[in-house]
Amino acid sequence: MTRKLTLPIYTLLTGLILNHAVYAQSESATASIHNAFSSWTASFNRKDLNATCDLFAQNLILEYQGQPAKNYDEVCQNFKKLFASPDINYHYEYKIHNIYQTNDWAAVRITWILKADNKNKNEILIQEEGMDIMAKTPSGKWKIIRSFAYPSHALA
Repeated sequence: MTRKLTLPIYTLLTGLILNHAVYAQSESATASIHNAFSSWTASFNRKDLNATCDLFAQNLILEYQGQPAKNYDEVCQNFKKLFASPDINYHYEYKIHNIYQTNDWAAVRITWILKADNKNKNEILIQEEGMDIMAKTPSGKWKIIRSFAYPSHALA
């Protein structure tokens, strides 16, 4: 009787251990993805061009409603222009709604809030909704390979 129970118990324990390992790996990936967006926001807000571009993969395609699709070089060139503007200060904040992750792929449902103000103290707030598709690099970093975004509305 004892032998008959041993195999199912070992099988159950092995399944629980593997399930826990997958869950822990998923938690770790989620934390890494959150960290990638947090680091990006800090980099953008301090106008660090290299660190800002680092969130994006070289094969990036970014689609923004009503605009032509942009690649990595075009996106980074736009950041460079924004950062060079002495008259306008840009500040991003974000809220992650969902992260759907499996293995080395993730989809992130996100809201971005961009605040732009000029020297005359005129402030514009723009809320953008998006879905970012991310791939995990061999070095373990998560990078956006495809981004879809659209303005939801101006807040002020």
